[in-house]
Amino acid sequence: MVSSPRAANTNRKSALIVSETQVNRIVVSRIVESTGMKTLSMTPPQALGQPQQQLFSLVVIDGEPGMALAAEIIKQYSTGPHLTDAGKPAIIFLSTSMTLPEGIETDAIDAVVAKPLTPDRLEAEVVRLTSGALG
Repeated sequence: MVSSPRAANTNRKSALIVSETQVNRIVVSRIVESTGMKTLSMTPPQALGQPQQQLFSLVVIDGEPGMALAAEIIKQYSTGPHLTDAGKPAIIFLSTSMTLPEGIETDAIDAVVAKPLTPDRLEAEVVRLTSGALG
């Protein structure tokens, strides 16, 4: 697991949930909302097309098999001239293993949460990474 206080330096209280499947978007959104955050759920193509004016304190990416756009989404939300260190969202990657797929930079990920997903594990990471944003 990687640890970063990026989101703790923001006062935003919103999370972007990215998954191919609607059921996963709903489940993950409900878990994140239980921590007090507002969520916006998108498919991977929608997330890549999201205007950068919308800043999130957290991005949760479902690394389901066949999620070819994961690396592009992570890059979009972790780098770029529109982001400052304080404005970069924390990124949680949901994975069936504790290793990241090829092409994903480990320094861009703040936490990997293993699947099958449990509310306790995801909630703990959300709170840890966004404690300053939820104040």
